[in-house]
Amino acid sequence: MAPEIHTVGESKVNDLLSWASAVVTLAINPDNPDRAHAAHVQLEHRPALALNIQAQMLRDTADQLDAAHAEERS
Repeated sequence: MAPEIHTVGESKVNDLLSWASAVVTLAINPDNPDRAHAAHVQLEHRPALALNIQAQMLRDTADQLDAAHAEERS
């Protein structure tokens, strides 16, 4: 089952981090603003999700983002 994308306000970030197993950040590279930067961290002392499950969740999320982008452009 694909994860549902949840768009939340910044005020919810701490809530999400309090139970996250891993965090992926997407940003503009501060050292090179022409490039995007992605980072992944498995948080210690949290129940771990297997890397293959994380990978599938990211692929499912990417598919949903692609679909949302297509809707925005139409």
